[in-house]
Amino acid sequence: MKKVVSIFIMSLMLFISCDNNQGNQNKIDNSEQEITLKYAKHFKIYKSEDSYRIEIYDRSKVIQELRVSNNPKSSDVLKIPFNKFVATSTTHLGYVEYLNSRDGLVGFPKTSFISDSILHSRVLNGSIAELGTAESMNFEKLFELNPDVIFDFPNPISEGQKSKLVKAGMKIAVITEFYEETALGKVEWIKLFGLLLGKEELANGAFNEIEDNFLKLEKEIVVKNNDPTIFSGIMYGDTWYAPGGKSFVAKFYKAAGANYVWGTDSSSGSRSFSFEKVYQDAVDADYWIGVGGQESLNNLLESNSNYGLFKAFKNKKVFSVYGGVTEWGANSYFEKGVLEPDIVLQDLIIIFDENSDKSKLVYHKELK
Repeated sequence: MKKVVSIFIMSLMLFISCDNNQGNQNKIDNSEQEITLKYAKHFKIYKSEDSYRIEIYDRSKVIQELRVSNNPKSSDVLKIPFNKFVATSTTHLGYVEYLNSRDGLVGFPKTSFISDSILHSRVLNGSIAELGTAESMNFEKLFELNPDVIFDFPNPISEGQKSKLVKAGMKIAVITEFYEETALGKVEWIKLFGLLLGKEELANGAFNEIEDNFLKLEKEIVVKNNDPTIFSGIMYGDTWYAPGGKSFVAKFYKAAGANYVWGTDSSSGSRSFSFEKVYQDAVDADYWIGVGGQESLNNLLESNSNYGLFKAFKNKKVFSVYGGVTEWGANSYFEKGVLEPDIVLQDLIIIFDENSDKSKLVYHKELK
């Protein structure tokens, strides 16, 4: 599920050029204007007199083009706002919640992953249908729901499944915030959701507030611990997976004042190592963050006795991102964390401050 692997897949991004920031829109031709985005690199919006053209990108190329309008004049232009929709990733839900568009969500795969209490209540009362898994959704139920759009993310629905859905008249919008390489780049996707859900003003206001909070916190950081070293990840089978040195997660570590042991690595995604390599690089690191869903140090040690060799384990400085787990087992980090980078960063500041109260952690959890 994307909620697990997304921790490892993000990478560090460059800002859009200064010229793009000097106005609200950049003229593309006589009929279209590109709406300026400050951080996001994986979607673009072009506005014409009565419609919008949206380009969705993977890592390097356009993978989908959508045309939308409040008053479409042809069948290839989708009518917005979308009032009834299906989401396929928990990160989509964060945008929906921030835009107060919960009532529009009619279906979701693996509804047990939903952490928002209001959406959870809607699941319990039948307003949100269980659709199975993102990779193999319940088509019969999906057709019964007949949503205005399905918010998809890269590759959860096979091409064969997508073809069947499209032939049946289903509309699909691919959401690739997954590929954004900065915290604010991911946040900025709220502007696209705002356009599609008829909440543009709310989306712009939310983005500006989140951006302001995050940038202010970055400037105010005072590192009280002298260059703490950190490593991340955990073993899956015989392989240790960790964020690359230029990843989204590694950027958070750096912003919080820590030295990531693989910080000089050039990878923007996930890295895989042997245990021997991790031991060589991280045995004396001060902190260990990102240990999956382990509940305690004992649970962690029982899963692999070699974990006890690390200094961070011996000193009980081990943390997971499972601090916001609900009573029904859903993790809010994978839902709201994408839109609360200031809180994620504040968590790390608390972790690296020896004298801080760890009970104030929101998304992270100290293993005991």
